[in-house]
Amino acid sequence: MSCCHHCQNENLTGAEFCDECGARLQGLLAPSFVPPPPPSFLREDLKPSQARPISPISRLFEDEEETSLALTVNARLVLMVAGRTGKEFSISKAEMLIGRWDAARGIFPDVDLDDADQETKVSRRHARIFSQNNQFWIEDLGSLNGTVINRQHRLQRGKPYLLKDGDEIIVGKTFLKFSLV
Repeated sequence: MSCCHHCQNENLTGAEFCDECGARLQGLLAPSFVPPPPPSFLREDLKPSQARPISPISRLFEDEEETSLALTVNARLVLMVAGRTGKEFSISKAEMLIGRWDAARGIFPDVDLDDADQETKVSRRHARIFSQNNQFWIEDLGSLNGTVINRQHRLQRGKPYLLKDGDEIIVGKTFLKFSLV
């Protein structure tokens, strides 16, 4: 067994990534691009956000950290059902989890596909989308059924893929379309 340096989870010996948080376990050759570590979505790490006023004056109460993390490029994921557009997910944070909701395990993905995934082919922590230098990347977090881009490129676990406007993302059997706004 090997212990994850990020979340202290016990993983099988020889595993490359943590089963719980997706962090790299072994000191393999680092790629020239190093993505930020995956977020911890454990229940004890979640902190409630402060209530904010609804009026325009609310900008006076925003934290400087939050405004510096604001994305300069807007993007969204659109759920595709039978070739038609469905629910939209705005990519509003620098990093967002794609998966299925599980309150018992403290998993609350930003892009919750629980309703769209009737066959449960989407993992609880399936993939993550993150922004770096005004570009959007997607990374599979070791999902069982994988993540495929444009029906031809299956992502390898832990290797980010640069998203382009109009890319089709398949998580499990659920289709999403990535678009810049």
